[in-house]
Amino acid sequence: MALLDKLGKIAKSTGEAVSDFARTASDRTSDAIEIGRLNGQIRDQKKEIEDVIVQLGKLVWEQYQSGAPMDADMKALCQKIEAAQKEIASIKEQIQKIKDENKNETEITEQRVAEEPALEEAPAEQGLVCPGCGAAVGQGQKFCGECGAAL
Repeated sequence: MALLDKLGKIAKSTGEAVSDFARTASDRTSDAIEIGRLNGQIRDQKKEIEDVIVQLGKLVWEQYQSGAPMDADMKALCQKIEAAQKEIASIKEQIQKIKDENKNETEITEQRVAEEPALEEAPAEQGLVCPGCGAAVGQGQKFCGECGAAL
């Protein structure tokens, strides 16, 4: 009977330990969920602060642009913005210059191509045209000079 009493006590204490463990795990899970919810609220508030700072910055910038008197530190920051805007304008001019140069080169190339067909028309008039790409080929050629196809 003593053995059964000991087994009963062991079973009871094991059951209580498992129950305590389950309660602790449940409490920790609830705490983790609550902490996650609170962290979400913190993120929302930080986003709100960032939005207000942007609005504040826009107001200061508008005041600076209107010539309103302002603190030296704010004026220095606004001058940095102006310098960055000037640099952006300069970079855009460089981009436009490159585009214009490319456009001029393209126009020159197109003009040259428009002038070249007169030189290539003679073989084409004689019926010497590559069956692969349609380029004019000279008499006696065994391969197309444009695509390499056998003639």
